[in-house]
Amino acid sequence: MPSSRPRLEVLEYRPEIPSRAVDVVLLHGICVGAWVWTDAFIQPLLDAGYRVLAVSFRGHGASEGRSTRRQHRLSDFVADAHHVIRQCEAPPVVVGHSLGSAVVHGLLRQQVPMAACGLLSPVPVQGLLGVSTRLMWNDPMAFQQLSVGLMLGVRHVSERVMARLLFSRPSVDEEVHGFLARCTDESPWLSFDLSHSLGPPHTASVGQPPIWVASGTADGLIRPRDAETVAAHYQATMHWVDGGSHLLMYDRSAGQTADALVTWLTTSLTHAPV
Repeated sequence: MPSSRPRLEVLEYRPEIPSRAVDVVLLHGICVGAWVWTDAFIQPLLDAGYRVLAVSFRGHGASEGRSTRRQHRLSDFVADAHHVIRQCEAPPVVVGHSLGSAVVHGLLRQQVPMAACGLLSPVPVQGLLGVSTRLMWNDPMAFQQLSVGLMLGVRHVSERVMARLLFSRPSVDEEVHGFLARCTDESPWLSFDLSHSLGPPHTASVGQPPIWVASGTADGLIRPRDAETVAAHYQATMHWVDGGSHLLMYDRSAGQTADALVTWLTTSLTHAPV
């Protein structure tokens, strides 16, 4: 890896009683950072004995690289995640939300060792072209606003549209406004990178880690049927969050989603307690 690698923000959370041989690495979605993983989501993982590492990709959160943010590519974020994974003593559980799920697709394509993967509100393995086409025809305002956000920046996007797409709410409340105020601009290259095939071209292969896919039934951006295609591709466990929005690790169902993830990990991982 080049010596000029940006310094990455990695928020570390340690359980009171460590009892797991692997860490959980959290990869955030578009326009946010490690801060998006709420205490409600992280606490069930800590209670289960996992050390949790929440990563901010370059140019996000408190990571370096803001001055070159508009040049960043999806492959840069995959490299960031791989760098953090290599610092773990054993292959970790890697959980990616939305853009972070696309990064996990890239890690799986590269056959990076991971104990298990969680994909929340996942980008389809085939890329976002199908999602974008559906939005363009069925919700042209949402399509236009997402395009504006990538090209001109998040401050030019309608908060009401984002409340509907991300929070599944009809209007902007204090929580929605506060969330969007913390968001940062993205690289316009992501629109191109995410429109192409992202993961391995095969279904579950020998050596693939166990994979868990979660989708909110009220997700206004990545619809449940999109998540189903991801689960089918990887022959993964599919979990539905009743009434959950796109922001499963941030919305009111965050604790419920994390509890379901912990339950799945308990039955899926073959490692023994420390």
